[in-house]
Amino acid sequence: MTDNKKLNNLKLKELIFLAKNINYVLPVKNYNEWSENEILFNSIYIGLNNQSQIDSLNNLCKAFAPIKLIAKEKLKMYINNFLQN
Repeated sequence: MTDNKKLNNLKLKELIFLAKNINYVLPVKNYNEWSENEILFNSIYIGLNNQSQIDSLNNLCKAFAPIKLIAKEKLKMYINNFLQN
């Protein structure tokens, strides 16, 4: 499923479902040594496990279409990163 063409065809709701079922791995180093992507992925993991965060994202995406594009791209990055591990 890591094929980008397949991920590109998924809706935001489907990407959220898939991302929620990915095995997130916390970086094994001090937080101050984390990369920007490691911080982002941790933030995504936390948000995926909090329904009010998911609902807020969906509401923002309805109000501001460009946010939906960014959210989908970041979720695809998260999915691709942790499916490869």
